[in-house]
Amino acid sequence: MNNKTFISMLAALVMIAAASPAQPCSCVPTPPPAQAFEQAEAVLTGMVIDIQEGPASYSLTVRISASEVWKGKKDLTTEIITASNSAMCGFYFQKGKTYLIYAYENPEGRLATNNCTRTRLIDRAGEDLAFLTTQPGVTRRARGCGCDNILASDIYLFAGVFVCLFRQRASRKLPCCKHLVKHNHEVKH
Repeated sequence: MNNKTFISMLAALVMIAAASPAQPCSCVPTPPPAQAFEQAEAVLTGMVIDIQEGPASYSLTVRISASEVWKGKKDLTTEIITASNSAMCGFYFQKGKTYLIYAYENPEGRLATNNCTRTRLIDRAGEDLAFLTTQPGVTRRARGCGCDNILASDIYLFAGVFVCLFRQRASRKLPCCKHLVKHNHEVKH
């Protein structure tokens, strides 16, 4: 083996060995709630009602039914984009769980969040909620009214009324029906 080949192989080996391995998502420490609130485009609490893939590859669109909007558009249903895996700093949302979300505007103009924000399950957001409750201008969905269940309760009420009316009407017709059945039976014999 000549000197040039040996030096080339040695240089390649040194470069391969010196290359640092790929790092997973790495974040600077999250700022305190007041600073995170100031930096965020939107801050809200809400339950995840749907998770879909896209719009871009390796991303998820998470639909949130907001219970409180602390900052940003006052929509009570909103979509948040996040990367689809934690190696890309994607936040892991679960359908049916409630979160405090700090969102920023991504390059496409959509709200997005990631592991490097103060986004977290509502159960773990005590410090943030203590700060947020001091902020004016919050939009809240009425609590305790069952707003999400109004349609279901209306359907049950309607069904109950229908059953009662049907039974009442049937009980009125029953004597008539017995008479017709008796009369029809006598005619046949």
